[in-house]
Amino acid sequence: KLATVYNVCDGNMLFDLAGGQRINLGSQSVITMGRMTTQKGQWHLIRAFKKVIQTQPQATLYLLGEGELEKEQQQLA
Repeated sequence: KLATVYNVCDGNMLFDLAGGQRINLGSQSVITMGRMTTQKGQWHLIRAFKKVIQTQPQATLYLLGEGELEKEQQQLA
């Protein structure tokens, strides 16, 4: 099953903040954006995604954000 959860945001503003860089997303992309802190729990997603790429090796996970756990989560990924 698949569900898309839309989050209202200004795409043009995000593009400007990214310095005009675009990411070409495939149909098997997962994106999350938020502070990299204990409360957000991105490490759960990183660990779960390891199981996803075992059956869908072309899948890509994008973690967007900054915070106190950024380096730890990069190492885990």
